[in-house]
Amino acid sequence: MSVLKKASVLIVLSMLSGLLFHISWLPSTGYFIVFIAFVPLLAILELSTYYNWNKFVAYLFIYLGLLIWNFDVFWIFQISKIGGLLTILINTLILSLPFVFLQFVYQKFKGFYKYLFFILAYLTMEVLHHKGPLAFPFFTLGNVFGSKPQLIQWYEYTGVLGGSAWILIINIIIFKIFDSGLKKNTKSAKLYFSILVFCLFIPIGISYYIFNNYKEQGEPVKIAAIQTNLDCYDTKYLLSNKQLVDNYLVTTSLSEKFKPDIIFWPETAIAHGINIDSLKTDLCLLKIRQQLFSNNHVALITGAVLKQNNSNEYNSLIFLQSSTDEVQIKTKSKCVPFTEYTPYPLLFDIIKKYIPSLGGYQFSIDGDYGNAVFNNSVDGYLVTPYICYESAFYNFNLYENNKKQFMCTLLNEGWYQNQKVSTQFMYFAALRSIENRKDNIRSSNIGISCFISQKGEISHKVSRYDDKIIMGNIRANNITTVFARYSAVYEILVISLFVAMLLIFIILKSFFKNNYLLKNEYYEKAILSTEC
Repeated sequence: MSVLKKASVLIVLSMLSGLLFHISWLPSTGYFIVFIAFVPLLAILELSTYYNWNKFVAYLFIYLGLLIWNFDVFWIFQISKIGGLLTILINTLILSLPFVFLQFVYQKFKGFYKYLFFILAYLTMEVLHHKGPLAFPFFTLGNVFGSKPQLIQWYEYTGVLGGSAWILIINIIIFKIFDSGLKKNTKSAKLYFSILVFCLFIPIGISYYIFNNYKEQGEPVKIAAIQTNLDCYDTKYLLSNKQLVDNYLVTTSLSEKFKPDIIFWPETAIAHGINIDSLKTDLCLLKIRQQLFSNNHVALITGAVLKQNNSNEYNSLIFLQSSTDEVQIKTKSKCVPFTEYTPYPLLFDIIKKYIPSLGGYQFSIDGDYGNAVFNNSVDGYLVTPYICYESAFYNFNLYENNKKQFMCTLLNEGWYQNQKVSTQFMYFAALRSIENRKDNIRSSNIGISCFISQKGEISHKVSRYDDKIIMGNIRANNITTVFARYSAVYEILVISLFVAMLLIFIILKSFFKNNYLLKNEYYEKAILSTEC
């Protein structure tokens, strides 16, 4: 094959994969296309092995396909062009690592084992990509079904990692059907097709059965959540804390007749730093207590920027109750790399001054301020809080307790000025509801506020730029799902199996020097036919 022909084939396959990922990704209704998005990348590996092409060249085209997919978070450029570019390039590099491992074993081992190794490598990458300073879980494969909760009710057992494994398995089977077709091996193609039908439709059938038979559980709690419409670029951060609180109190007053048990205000609703040591005496918080709590048994969870010693600033939530003057705190521990904080300061501080931050803040994730959950001292229920970006993490704030519990997600979504991103975050919250079987309340500034049921269904939805309050009943339950209880075990199991297989491959490679993957004459015929 000529160099030009080789390059054109690799470019087409690479761009096709990136396009398929892009079309399938949240909040697209074409989510099912993700089941074939890996096929062109696997074809690149197969062709590069057959023609003995340079591995690095093959890797570059795989990287290109994943890079096209990663530009699905183009909205991050609206916050910071340099920060957005760094995030996309680094994230693509991380997503490409499983293919590096697959290249390592591809020529020595064939069939089931190399694909099992690839699945374990990919799941290990996803597990580790939910941890550490560069964590960016937007492209966890299992997220893609967030808009279709009927398909993934079994996430309460497997979490999104189960969805990722499902997608990888289906892609590999479809690739093997394609492989068998090129070999004109009808018997093998029929076998793989039968396996495909089983692996594709059995999980869907199980999920629909659970969805249709699941009964919402728990005791009712009356909720009010406000949606604000304060522009992050020319309004919100120009107003004082007093002006902001006055604005929220006016909207909140619409819930007086409903008499909610708990009220929610969005992330960084109180936008200018309050000293952590002065929460009981802060004038704005005292005004909230005076106006909201004077004649009501009610609680408030609101976003606030807190500071410690006039230096470190924390993106936080505070929990105020009419029954006590205690202020419970939760600080955001998962921040957006390069926009909310700078990861690996020794490496990236040199470019920090060129990267605009959100609202002029570089939030700290150090220190030990705040709780994993908020505890209502009177009604006895717990609230598991997420702050915006944290809702993208499957392993965040899983909490096993016999107390009644529900979830809340507070966001400030005015930064990216894009409805698609707000919808993505809404579906992330729906995934967390299914994984934990907990109701979830979203309160947003210029985003989407809504209630999410234990089955991941959306209700009381308020779209961007609406300034209003939503009210209704949700349920607090003491369910602990299989995934909530054993997610850490899943992670250890996946990583251990990957490391074990990697060690086995290294040992076997040192003993066996021959390639076990023979050249495939049918691939050669297929490629030659395209040249004619």
